Amino acid sequence: MDTRQRIKYEAKMLFAKEGYSGFSMGNLALACEKNKATLYYYYPSKQELYNEIVMETLTEFQTHIGTSTLPQGTAHEQIKAYINTLLDQDIVVIKLLQRLILEDKSALYEPTHTKLLLLPKSFEAIYKAGIGNGAFKILQPLTIFHMITGAIFGHRLFDATPNPHFGEEIYTYVM
Repeated sequence: MDTRQRIKYEAKMLFAKEGYSGFSMGNLALACEKNKATLYYYYPSKQELYNEIVMETLTEFQTHIGTSTLPQGTAHEQIKAYINTLLDQDIVVIKLLQRLILEDKSALYEPTHTKLLLLPKSFEAIYKAGIGNGAFKILQPLTIFHMITGAIFGHRLFDATPNPHFGEEIYTYVM
């Protein structure tokens, strides 16, 4: 792993753990075993580094969750596939996404913020189609999205033994 990749890897871990406000370039330097000057050579600011990591994470996540990974079946089948795709994500990605959803977004540049706002859109489209054909209750799709991501985050973070039926349990509870 080259220096730039190592910095991004360690920074992603720290941003997921500490959030933007808790993150420091000093702690990153310790984690990377580099000095701060090296970090600033590759990234002129914490904000630059953060936005690059967030943009890459959102792009990767949206690639996994994109409509190409969802079945062309019923809204129920698509929502189940969406939940299972979320469950399959790396815990660091889940933590970072959860922080992005819940925390202050003022450190995000406009293109990154716009991409973040698109995060729940594929879920929302499926859910609204399901409401339209009577498959789902009329609830706010964004609220349901937050419930699902929060449940998955909690499950992945606190359950030592993964439950292979957790996706079905979330689906049953939310729908």
